[in-house]
Amino acid sequence: MLQLVGSVIGAMLMDRIGRIPLMRFGTLGAIVKLLIASCALYTQATGYFALFGMLFSIVFYALSWGMST
Repeated sequence: MLQLVGSVIGAMLMDRIGRIPLMRFGTLGAIVKLLIASCALYTQATGYFALFGMLFSIVFYALSWGMST
């Protein structure tokens, strides 16, 4: 469901701002999601924190790189 939402938003944004800025935005999102997930796994925080990082990853991939490739 999250991938579908990200893909629809990505398709609308690709027409407006272009492919390269969208891919840069997706790369920044990937950096943030890796920081969230790795911090959660390193500190052995609750599972919801790590789950949020993984779901964040799905949305940002579908939003940027999934639409561009």
